[in-house]
Amino acid sequence: AMRLGASPGEARVFQNLRGQAVWDYASALMVRNGILRLTPVVERDANEYIQNEMDAGTNLRKIYDAIEVKRGPSVLEDAEAREYAESYWASPEAREYIQHYWLRLGEGGRKRAPHDYVPLREYLRYIRVGRCDDDVHRVYVATNDPVGVMKDIEGLGPQTKGGNGIVHIDECHRVRFTVNAMSRNKEVEDGEPFAECSERYANNIANIADFLVLRGARTFAGTFYSDWGKLVRNFRLNDQEGQVVERVDGDVAEKQSDPLLLKNMEVAWGRPQPGPP
Repeated sequence: AMRLGASPGEARVFQNLRGQAVWDYASALMVRNGILRLTPVVERDANEYIQNEMDAGTNLRKIYDAIEVKRGPSVLEDAEAREYAESYWASPEAREYIQHYWLRLGEGGRKRAPHDYVPLREYLRYIRVGRCDDDVHRVYVATNDPVGVMKDIEGLGPQTKGGNGIVHIDECHRVRFTVNAMSRNKEVEDGEPFAECSERYANNIANIADFLVLRGARTFAGTFYSDWGKLVRNFRLNDQEGQVVERVDGDVAEKQSDPLLLKNMEVAWGRPQPGPP
């Protein structure tokens, strides 16, 4: 732990940790001490991309929540995107969770789910939309299937006239969605490899910009089957040396030391813990 920049007190805490807490604490130390970080130039370019290129630019100046929605290969039109999706969707564990989700809804059979993805509505269950008298709630969606996600949004409820992206998901809650298509791992464009290093760099910057937006959200809802799921979680961890967290169980408040603080992250479906990095 001290090789990761831990103080003597943090090293003593680390000695007593077990299971997932070991990996979480190590990750928090690496992020805090700059072992796991973006280079200044890359972070600068990604922030400039967010402000200049993303549709979410205005929304990100205010409080927002974020969702990462990954879809299986069957719904993707681009051949490269399908091939990449097959690589991470091949996990038997992920397929089993998806199948159980649709079975709970009474759709599909025990051998095959009707869709190889979990819809946007399930992710929204983990996002706080506030009280009826609150302002418009902002939700950023990073996805490899923007067309499918937009269809999901249309099915949530009527939209405000004027095309401003505000959806009335029930009688009193209004949500403004911003959908940004993830381009990472897209090795070709129009069937041809990137001709210049500058093109590949621009593609990478767009991907990292998505990561920064997910990292900075008030609440992040996603899974650990995606590229960013584990990494976003690592960057939302903070070590809490010397801090005391008050846990409330019913009417009894019990004070106990808690070595880590995880900025609000919700696992929409699948395995509840990320496991080793």
